[in-house]
Amino acid sequence: MNKTEDDFETLRDYNDYLEQVEEINWNLILNIDVDATWAKLRKFEALQKAEQEAAARKGPALKDDVDGGFVIRGLKKRVAPPVEAPFDPFGGYTIAPQYYVLQDNYDVDWYARMKKDSAHLVGGHSLQDYCSRTLREAFGGLGVFVEDEITAREAPSMSMDADVGTEHAAAAAMNGRDAIMDDIF
Repeated sequence: MNKTEDDFETLRDYNDYLEQVEEINWNLILNIDVDATWAKLRKFEALQKAEQEAAARKGPALKDDVDGGFVIRGLKKRVAPPVEAPFDPFGGYTIAPQYYVLQDNYDVDWYARMKKDSAHLVGGHSLQDYCSRTLREAFGGLGVFVEDEITAREAPSMSMDADVGTEHAAAAAMNGRDAIMDDIF
């Protein structure tokens, strides 16, 4: 008798169930109507076995004559849990490139030579991975810098806009002085 509140349709039904459980416990502890209490427990056991067999067969709901006089009212209908999706270590995040399309082959002289060069055919080296990494590094920062430029252009009220940094760089270049690049450590 281990039902929880989630197994019942209403709180009243759950409380009635708890009252039945308490009554059975106290009857057995205090030796009151022991034979009738054990008969009630046997009926509950038969009900549980019939319910498990019906669930195993995935048959229809139990009929009232199966319970043999012992009834727990207000139980929710059992619903099979949804099929669990396969584990995704990235949580739905895709690592597909956004700024380029990786092709299977490139029609370039140096790439054709690399495909035939024995130094590039060793184990652990993949020309496809090489191309993927090269394109990722070439286009990887594009979104960040373009986004910053657009933000600076659309918000002219800010004290730091894109033109200010460019003007200071041009002024420093006109002086002809070298920048001091001492290591602070």
